[in-house]
Amino acid sequence: ILNSDDPLCANLNRGLDNETLYYGIHDTQLETQEISDPVNCFECGKPYNYRKRYINNLGNYFCPECGETRPQADIYASNIDLNSHSSSFELKLPESKIEVNLKIPALYNIYNFTAASACAHAAGLKKEGILKGISGFRPVFGRMEKLYVENREINLILVKNPAGFNEVLKLINNNERKIKVCILINDNEGDGEDPSWLWDVNFEMINSLEKVECIAGGMRAEDVALCLKYSGLENIKLFEDITTAFYNTYHDSQRDEHLYILPNYTALFELKSVLEKQGILKQNREESR
Repeated sequence: ILNSDDPLCANLNRGLDNETLYYGIHDTQLETQEISDPVNCFECGKPYNYRKRYINNLGNYFCPECGETRPQADIYASNIDLNSHSSSFELKLPESKIEVNLKIPALYNIYNFTAASACAHAAGLKKEGILKGISGFRPVFGRMEKLYVENREINLILVKNPAGFNEVLKLINNNERKIKVCILINDNEGDGEDPSWLWDVNFEMINSLEKVECIAGGMRAEDVALCLKYSGLENIKLFEDITTAFYNTYHDSQRDEHLYILPNYTALFELKSVLEKQGILKQNREESR
């Protein structure tokens, strides 16, 4: 089961006799993303071109030199509609289709659901079972999770690379309310000790919003603040201590502000420890039952 939109993944079956089931996205209306890691053709070594690029190097690619092209997906998402809180799409299966409505946003989640649907189909699950599985999904900690602190809704979203970070900024950019964004970046071994990837994040997307405030936190708070400053943002606060950054996110916020906390890997678990000590996680889990 391979992602047809990713040339690195789609070519894993080269030289193998295994039966292959491809999944992907086929949507001509989606905006093309320009930032991408270069990938060369596995046949002739020349760089791929893209008719449409969805996320980083994922898209409808082809080689202008030898004609090597993206394989046709057997299972794919189309008619995609994304906003800051949810998403919908049509899931095309080999012999049927499903109208899917999700309570979580972001294009990479549609890739995740399409991949899971391909696995379920290969295992023999029918259309009704796949839809039931998708409908019953609930996000786990830090993955598009909503927390409630003193009756304030906080969106907690893990960020760990430029491609995923840019997708998160896209959904934030779709929000018409006042925005407060807290970005928590550490450089522990689990995160990668080189935070220079932050310069590949398109922070200009949220700079285009009329009312946005940013808080930079974590071990690399100064790096984050510098990237934000260079992107044109001026309303920036800096708190290296993650606990302090978290409490300043919602204590000093207005009721009409939409709150986002975007931690990388170890910052997420540091924040989790804070939430557990304060009883916030336990309270949210009990209320969600």
